[in-house]
Amino acid sequence: YSGWVEAATAAGIGAMSGTFSVRTVEQSDARRLHIAQDVSVTSINSTALLVTWTSPLSTDSLVRYEIFVRRYRYESRVYQTSSNQTELIVNPVVSHSLYLLSLSVLYDGGETYTTDSIPIQSPQGRPSAAPTSFVAVPVNATTVQLEWESPPTSFLNGELLRFTVTYSTVQSAGMTSFPSNVRRGIVRDLLPWTVYNFTLAAATVAGNGPVSTTQIDMPESGMK
Repeated sequence: YSGWVEAATAAGIGAMSGTFSVRTVEQSDARRLHIAQDVSVTSINSTALLVTWTSPLSTDSLVRYEIFVRRYRYESRVYQTSSNQTELIVNPVVSHSLYLLSLSVLYDGGETYTTDSIPIQSPQGRPSAAPTSFVAVPVNATTVQLEWESPPTSFLNGELLRFTVTYSTVQSAGMTSFPSNVRRGIVRDLLPWTVYNFTLAAATVAGNGPVSTTQIDMPESGMK
């Protein structure tokens, strides 16, 4: 194989390095016969992975398969399957995390043949916790300032995209959103002397998470 390296920014790709070459190592006959074939790892959803494979070319004395699942920089888990099973659902996994998976074939004589690790990034999920310290403070009779804190990073389950706000009265409702890097926002054009219910949710590309709620009784229109 031949390859090269290029650095890139948002403005585009820079100069190319010199090319390099590498030759892969030939598998031994024993490994070629006894290792699992066509190993594949795909995402079912943000918390589950599907591992599939086909049997080795030689299945004599095959006892079982072992699947090693390691979240990057964390501990490994080991799953065992019977000799006639060729798929496994790994559940649960952590959303938006890098995993390394490998599959071993164990034979009756104690021989073990293991595939190279396969990397996979689990998809983003919705936040699993609501924003905290959510309050609404009237600025005047038609304007409210909202303040909040983001859910803890470990509960975001992805890259924070925005905060979604809904507000409603008995007769009307509205919605707005604020960028992920702000912790306060203004909502205008409300009705004086009216009770409003507000909800606030953090969102990733997968959608909104749980909501925090607060209520405010807007002042009369004479308030400055």
